[in-house]
Amino acid sequence: MARAESESGQDKTEEPTEKRRREAREKGQLPRSRELNTLAILMAGAGGLLIYGADLAGALLRLMRSNFELSRETAMNTESMLQLLGASAYLAAQGLWPILLMLLVAAIL
Repeated sequence: MARAESESGQDKTEEPTEKRRREAREKGQLPRSRELNTLAILMAGAGGLLIYGADLAGALLRLMRSNFELSRETAMNTESMLQLLGASAYLAAQGLWPILLMLLVAAIL
């Protein structure tokens, strides 16, 4: 009966014994909180913005300046626009990579 309940997705009604907890720890099966992971990612993002926010703002400012100072000839030339797109992606990546790296590390841990 207990097996049927656990297979159907029902929660177990009794806490595991100390022996089962010890065996699980020895196997590396530790309980982890999803909220703790979420908190770590949020804190990494906030910390990244505090540390690298000025660099990000500078990169975004350079990006906007380069994109808003287009001549008509550049805007009408497909090859020039593709080059501008690549340069814009590079400028955006320069500002975002430290924060994204911090978020990636926090998500993995």
